[in-house]
Amino acid sequence: MVTDLLDRATAEEYASWFRALADPGRVQIVEYLARRARPISVGAIGDSA
Repeated sequence: MVTDLLDRATAEEYASWFRALADPGRVQIVEYLARRARPISVGAIGDSA
């Protein structure tokens, strides 16, 4: 049995982070940004779609 669970407030905070990625398009954008070696403009992200 697990005895060291996260406290509820921390668990809710973590869950909110993952909700931000609930849309597949958002996941694609985050992954695209992670592969860039430099900053990129919003327009450049839109042009790549």
